Amino acid sequence: MKKILIFVVFCLFFLWGCNVEKQEIPQIDFDYYVDALVEKEYQNYLTKDWNDFISKEEFLTKISLEWDPENYYGRLGFLYAENDIVFAFFLREKNIPIIVMDDRVCGPVCHQTFTFSTYEDGVWTDVSEIFPFLSDAMEKAKTQELQVYLEAAEEDSDVNFLYDLPQKGTTIQMVNQYDSFHDREPHPVYEFDWDWVKGVFTARELPLE
Repeated sequence: MKKILIFVVFCLFFLWGCNVEKQEIPQIDFDYYVDALVEKEYQNYLTKDWNDFISKEEFLTKISLEWDPENYYGRLGFLYAENDIVFAFFLREKNIPIIVMDDRVCGPVCHQTFTFSTYEDGVWTDVSEIFPFLSDAMEKAKTQELQVYLEAAEEDSDVNFLYDLPQKGTTIQMVNQYDSFHDREPHPVYEFDWDWVKGVFTARELPLE
């Protein structure tokens, strides 16, 4: 009797698993969005005081585009400027991806513009509220914590946090700029995991140890 009961339970779970609707990754025309991104940057270029109002065709000769469609990651470089824009697509159940752009200008300290947008029917919409950015108070506390940790390890204690887009996967990391500056192993302090079904990022604090 016990064996029969186990067999029946097994069959029920098997049938339930077969009937569970599988979530399929939506098919996106990424070239469409990459073209829109390039057009956006061309229009932005035309607003600069130092632009020479070149044609779109000439503009395309002044940029470089690296694009990995399998991992939804790319880099847009500008021959007339010292910064690149790194971008990534985060898929959703809706067939409109979240387009994240990392635009940073670096000297001794990097200044980052990290934005989240959608593009639909020729219109860009800022949706940066979807991302759980750390508050100023939380970032200050984490900076002080990391400085104490680095000093105890007899490391340089400069700290400047940046958000890094993944070249693979869907996890954004918060890292210290000076890890790479001092040629040491990067140590993310936060990770932000993307749930494409729910369409939300979840923040996860990482231990310093």
